[in-house]
Amino acid sequence: MTGAAAGGAGSIAIPWTAEQEALFRLAGPTAVSAGAGAGKTAALVELCLRLLAGEATGAPVDAGAVVAITFTERAAAELEARLSARAEQLALERGGGWVAVRDEVDRIGVGTIHAYCGRLLRAHAVEAGLDPEFRVLDEAEAGDLLARAVRRAVVAALDARRPEALLLAGRAGVGGAGRRRSGGLADVVASLLRARRTRGDRGPVEP
Repeated sequence: MTGAAAGGAGSIAIPWTAEQEALFRLAGPTAVSAGAGAGKTAALVELCLRLLAGEATGAPVDAGAVVAITFTERAAAELEARLSARAEQLALERGGGWVAVRDEVDRIGVGTIHAYCGRLLRAHAVEAGLDPEFRVLDEAEAGDLLARAVRRAVVAALDARRPEALLLAGRAGVGGAGRRRSGGLADVVASLLRARRTRGDRGPVEP
């Protein structure tokens, strides 16, 4: 995706490329691949606003049904700012239905996957059986909790004299003493658990 759209919302007469215009029509499930500075964010902003205005699908889409997921909070904040700025510009220059789009744009779900899922779960905390005051662990906290849990499990297996645990710990050591030390059975188990979680594996490991 290339074009002069990168860098923010300029004049309404943005010279969108044929690829970008195809994206805005959103005829079906669509994936976009583009390099840095190609105009991805500007095109995403335009697509979101055209969805609200009804230009992308032929009928207006409720802002609450639109979700834009980013990798970082910083990117989310930038996207929110650009959505608001572009919506304000279109409302001032075109009026009509774009005024309603401007008034609804803040309802678009913009954020990281953790932030979006957190908002969704808090909105339905009772149904999910959760305390609405829950918070998402940061990476460091989650790592520490995993390391402690794995070490306890390894020690329990050794206390139970499980042959596999005794053999592996005898070769690698127990490990799991903290992030400053690496190696050992507990660290190997923690790495395997992280890899399984990344792949979405659940349940016991098949031999």
